[in-house]
Amino acid sequence: MAEQDFATKLSLRKFMATAQHVTLDQRQLARSMGLDHLLDLKCDTLPRGVVHYLASNFDVPSRAIELPNGFKFTITPYCIHQVLGIPLGGKTIEKKQNPALRSLIAQQTKCKGNYPTINELDNLIQPGLDGDSFKRIFTMYALTVLLCPSSHGAASPDYYHILEDPEQIGSFDFCTAVLDKLVASIDSYKAGATTVLGGDLLTLTIIYFEFLDTDIMPVTSKRPRISLWTSEIVAEYERRDCTSSDKLLYGRLPTKHVSETPFGQINTQSKVTLGASYDELLQFTLSIVPEENHQMVLDELPKIMHSMQNELFDSMQHVLAKNFMNLLKLMPSMHSSSPSKKQNSTDKDSSCVPISVAPTVPCGSHFSLQMTSTTLAEGKEDNPEGKQGQNVAQGRKQSTTFLQLKKQSHCLKYKGRTTKPPYPCS
Repeated sequence: MAEQDFATKLSLRKFMATAQHVTLDQRQLARSMGLDHLLDLKCDTLPRGVVHYLASNFDVPSRAIELPNGFKFTITPYCIHQVLGIPLGGKTIEKKQNPALRSLIAQQTKCKGNYPTINELDNLIQPGLDGDSFKRIFTMYALTVLLCPSSHGAASPDYYHILEDPEQIGSFDFCTAVLDKLVASIDSYKAGATTVLGGDLLTLTIIYFEFLDTDIMPVTSKRPRISLWTSEIVAEYERRDCTSSDKLLYGRLPTKHVSETPFGQINTQSKVTLGASYDELLQFTLSIVPEENHQMVLDELPKIMHSMQNELFDSMQHVLAKNFMNLLKLMPSMHSSSPSKKQNSTDKDSSCVPISVAPTVPCGSHFSLQMTSTTLAEGKEDNPEGKQGQNVAQGRKQSTTFLQLKKQSHCLKYKGRTTKPPYPCS
């Protein structure tokens, strides 16, 4: 097979041109689906020689690049995520068709044929396109032009089912779908069933280039990697790694260990903190467990996080109660040590603890005590989805707790005085 023996519908230049005209609001919609990093594509030219070489030396059953120089690396959905930043894990993107959605897409896109072509989708992505319409059309465009291009040059109805509910598009496992398409396309090409190489061939190339030990690209831990690979950098990697004048043989440059690449199972430069988002925690967890256990992680991690939240609130109750009582005990001593003077209606709050002394108790009478350990513990029973509001019974319970604390406060303040407190302290 020679370099010129394959065709592809991967349209890097077209996608980059479209991405440059996407508005900020549209980018936000793309972000809500986990597809916004695709808009940072910087390479508009596919290095065909490298692509042909990698496809020729790709072992389909193991999904691994196996080069004559001994280099071997198995590509996983995690590798796709590290390059493109698209959703990893979640619902499977199955290849199935939905006649009702086919009619809806044809109506919304006003396509001339059965399915919208690349040019028709490209023409639809205008500044005025928003909401669900943008989500559907941009997703189809990204799949057709960049992620899962085929020999047809039109949107594949196999992926229409993920467009049914635009709010759920980001919950699908795009990384696995992209890898599946790439492997299937290479398999068909190597078997001689087609002269078209489908799939995301640029990501295949970037994964290989990330292993080459060279000083072309500055060392950085930036993720995803897509924005780093400019047309110039890709061309220079191809030039240095080539071993023949006809651009058919590669493998000149030395390779790095996987731990020095973005695809190491545990990246030593990555940091996971308690302040990280759930998505970051999920992606990190998926990166350090075997692929066959990914579904278990997706099923169990939400349960673990919910259990941890409950246990954290339970463990806080004693600490919060003890420290609030210590704050209450400070009030009578602060009051007795302050200069005595006649108070009028304008300085009724002068007995408050100064903020500089106890910043957690601002002036404003006893209303600062409403955030008690009891009310905090009750807060964990709120809807986990963040819905607002509490029922009547809970509100009454919180009111009772506040009144009890207010009573304790008065009792402590009047302790040892001849003046009787407004509440019985027995």
